[in-house]
Order: sequence, then structure tokens, then C-alpha cells
Amino acid sequence: ARLDNMTGYITVSDFRFAPAVGQPLELHNLHLSADSALVTLRSDYLDGEVRGEYDFPHIAATARDILSQAYPSLTGGEMHRENQSGRVNDFTFRLTVKETEKLAEFFHLPLSVIYPVSIAGEVSDLTHDMALRLDAPFLRQGTKLIEDTRLSAFVNGADGSSGLDLTTKVPTKNGPMTLLTQNTGNRDYIHTGVSWKIDRARAYEGSVGAVTTFSREDAADLAGGVAAGVDTDTHKPASRQPYFQRFDLDGEPCQNNRDKSGGYIG
Repeated sequence: ARLDNMTGYITVSDFRFAPAVGQPLELHNLHLSADSALVTLRSDYLDGEVRGEYDFPHIAATARDILSQAYPSLTGGEMHRENQSGRVNDFTFRLTVKETEKLAEFFHLPLSVIYPVSIAGEVSDLTHDMALRLDAPFLRQGTKLIEDTRLSAFVNGADGSSGLDLTTKVPTKNGPMTLLTQNTGNRDYIHTGVSWKIDRARAYEGSVGAVTTFSREDAADLAGGVAAGVDTDTHKPASRQPYFQRFDLDGEPCQNNRDKSGGYIG
């Protein structure tokens, strides 16, 4: 049977894996069912569903196709995958990651989920777009608590645009730090902004900005540049003129490319 047309269900109960050293890992319930337009999963650690038309063996090709509309130079030109199966990917998905501290301990993972994490998104060959949303109220890294992590990302192949926003609050020796990164892109162009702020009597905050461009004359020749600006202030909100410097893709600063306004000359 092919992965894109399987129907039926699988149920696993009371599974136990006991290593030679350490505590065993137990899975009390896992139920997976699938039909032509819906896949559902229920388990101790993860619940999820996929709705719509799906062609699982070609999801990676669909993603490359959509990404190539926004960043053709990175992918070697705009792609249009050959659809020999007659099926398309046009689905939404929702996942809920439950508490995973036992999993993290068993597999020695750096992070564990201590409050359910929600993940949702969509992938479509028909509209040439894909999106992802994540909401993680609480994560644990050792003895550190990471709070209010949210991620939103999309690629719209129809107009070549993309975006990625991420915010989180992490502990530091000076107090909790709120970190925000925002990325917008369009046709081989990415603007990135990163800002941070530590809430305390003596405020500490700052921001970093960068613009990245890509170009390609042929399949073996990828070129581009990055213009970056940094603005930090340990006492008050950032207000000074950022310094911008352009770099090539090898990380070397380009010469004589800073103008008086703080921008860069291509």
C-alpha cells in the first residue's frame, strides 16, 4: 500500500521499553487511524490530526516548490514538482504535545514540555503556500523555565513573500529577558530584526537589524550580501543611529559601503 492512500487503524497498548540502566519508558495508549481525507493520532505524549488531501511521500518536494517561489536563488530557480501520483498536498494539521518530562529524561533531551504545546499549520500545492504556528507556554531546560514561546511562519509562493516571528522569555542572571525576532522576505530579500529587553530597575535592552539579499547567475554561482545594524543601550530605550555594515556570503565585510545615513551602498 502507498502512504498517500492507506486506510485503517493501528492501536498499541501498554508498551514498555526497559534499558539496561535507568528507568523504563512506558506507553499506555497509541491509536492511529487514517482514511482518504483524515489522519488522527492519539497517544500519551502527542495528539494530532491531518485534514485534507495529502501526498506524504512528496511533502518535501511541495515545500521546496513553494520555497523556491520566494527564494529562487537559494533553490536554483523556481521549481514546479512533477506530480506523477495524481494527488496534491492541500491539508491542514494540528498537533498537541503533552507533558514530555519522562521522554526528555529517557532520551536525554535538552528541553521538556511541562504544559501542552499547540502546533498548527497548512501546506497547499493549489495556493502555493505553507504556514506554521506554535504556542509553548512553558518549557523546561534543566532547572530553567522558558515562558511564552510563540512562533509564526509562512511562505506565500503566489506573491513570493515570507515571514517569521518568534518571541520568548528566557531566564538570565540579571532577570527574565524577553527576546523577539521578526523576519520578512520577498523574492531573494530578507529583512531581520532582533530585539531584547530585561525587566529590572536599571533597564537593559537593544536591537539588531540585518538585510540579506541573494542572487544567482547560474546553478553553481550563488552570490549575495548582508547589511547589519546594531543598536544597544543599557540605561534607556535604543535611540542612537545604528551602524550598518555590509558583508558578503563568506562573512567578509565589503569595503566603502556605508553612507552617512547609516544605510549601505550596494
